[in-house]
Amino acid sequence: MNKSITISCLFCLLVSCISIRNDKKITRQDDIYTLSLGDISFSVSSEKGGRIISFKRGSRELLATDIVH
Repeated sequence: MNKSITISCLFCLLVSCISIRNDKKITRQDDIYTLSLGDISFSVSSEKGGRIISFKRGSRELLATDIVH
């Protein structure tokens, strides 16, 4: 994915988190940034060039691992 598209997606998700609900959270652990909104979370690795590494609803992972591809 193009870097500018990734940044745009993160910006849109951030704006959504700020404006819609109160149960939002942005956390950083090492090189992984996780944006959470309710029971939905979206994790991005800065070490991997902004690659989306996780998208969860509750405890269920919605993305396939890189082993599959």
